[in-house]
Amino acid sequence: MLKEHFWDLSGSLVSAVGLLDSVPRIARLSRCTLSHALPRSTEIARELAQRVRERRLRRGWTQAELAQRAGVRAPTYVLFERTGRIAVIRLLKILDVLDLANEFDHIGRQEDLTGMTLGQITQPERKRGTRKRV
Repeated sequence: MLKEHFWDLSGSLVSAVGLLDSVPRIARLSRCTLSHALPRSTEIARELAQRVRERRLRRGWTQAELAQRAGVRAPTYVLFERTGRIAVIRLLKILDVLDLANEFDHIGRQEDLTGMTLGQITQPERKRGTRKRV
């Protein structure tokens, strides 16, 4: 039997073994295998390197020029643009030169909503009432 993974309406990953006919149509439309759900880390790194390259080219800088401004070795920067591989501290130096360090600083600052239902997310926060003094 074919085993498939899909996201149910609550956002949870569910497995089904040949039972897709019993799954609501909306959930079947959004099914995907886990490996295709999120880009792999190497793909993300390469895409980030491409975006940094585009920013560098918009400013009219060579690879060596950006590397010098950021205080990293030119071969290190060239390798980063080609493969996406670089140490985090060097990446931060490069992003700082391109005025992108603030965007990097926002990573992980939002509230983690993983595992929460829509009802929990939209439920107002309870507050204690004040006691009446007599």
